[in-house]
Amino acid sequence: MVVAHDAGGAEIVSSWLRHHLDEWETTLVLDGPAVKVFAGKLGDDAAAHAEAEVPPLDGVAFVLCGSSGAATLERQAVRQARSAGVRCAVWLDHWVNYAMRFELDGASVLPDEVWVCDEHAAALARAEVPGADVRLKGNPYLDDFAAEVRSLAEERDPDLERILYVTEPNAVATEALTKYVRHLSRQRPDGEVELRIRTHPAEPPDKYDAVLADHADHLRHGVSRGATLAQDVAWADTVVGCDTMAMVAALEAGRRVVSVLPPGTPAYLPPDPRIERLWR
Repeated sequence: MVVAHDAGGAEIVSSWLRHHLDEWETTLVLDGPAVKVFAGKLGDDAAAHAEAEVPPLDGVAFVLCGSSGAATLERQAVRQARSAGVRCAVWLDHWVNYAMRFELDGASVLPDEVWVCDEHAAALARAEVPGADVRLKGNPYLDDFAAEVRSLAEERDPDLERILYVTEPNAVATEALTKYVRHLSRQRPDGEVELRIRTHPAEPPDKYDAVLADHADHLRHGVSRGATLAQDVAWADTVVGCDTMAMVAALEAGRRVVSVLPPGTPAYLPPDPRIERLWR
C-alpha cells in the first residue's frame, strides 16, 4: 500500500513506485496534491481508483508513505500499520520539521523505517527523531526529473541568459524577488537576459505582477503558465530562488543555481557548494 498527501512526498514515492510496479500488487491511498502527482506519473486511471482513506490492511505486506506537514493521512497509515503488525516506512522528502511529521493526537507514531534521500537528511533524522531506523534510499524523483530535463533540452542562445525564478509562499518571497529584480536591472542593463517567474502552486499566478511591472521597460520577463517544472528548467540557463526543492532539482539537472535568500534568514536547503549565494 502506498499512501501520500503532500506533493513533495508524493513525488518521491510515485517515482519509486513507477520503477517497481512489476514487483508489487499495489493499493494507492491518495488525497490532496498527491492525487495530481500520481495521475501525472502513473496515469489518470490509477489515481482515479485510489482510496481516499486508509482501508483495512488485510493481505498488505508493506506500507510506504510520503510525509506531510498539516495533513494526517500518512500518520494514520503508520499508526494502523504498526497496530496490525505490518511493516511500514515513511520517506522524508526534504530537510526540515522532521519530528512533527510523526505526531498524531499528541503522540509520536514512528514507522518501522524512516527513508531519507541523502546523508544530510539522515543526520538530521537521527538527531530529530530519536529511535528511528533511518535508511538512506536516494531520491528517485530527482533522478527522473534530471532525465526528463535532459530529454527536453533546448538549443541555447549564447547571447541571452534565460533565468527561471522559482518562488515559495513564505514571508520573505516578495521582498526577495523585488531585491533580485532591482539587482538584475542594475547588473544587466544591456537587456541580454530574460526572466521567467514560476509561482509556487499555493500562490496565485499574478502575485508578483506588480513587482515585474516596475521594471517592465528594461527587463524582459514573463510568468510561467501551464508548463511543468521540468519544461521550465529545460528552458532556463540559471535557476534562482530562496531555498526551494525546485532549486535542488535544477542542480541535479545541471543548471546554475543562485540563492537570493535574505541575510539572516534560516537556510532551508542542505549545504551545497554548487548553490551560489548572492547575498552574504
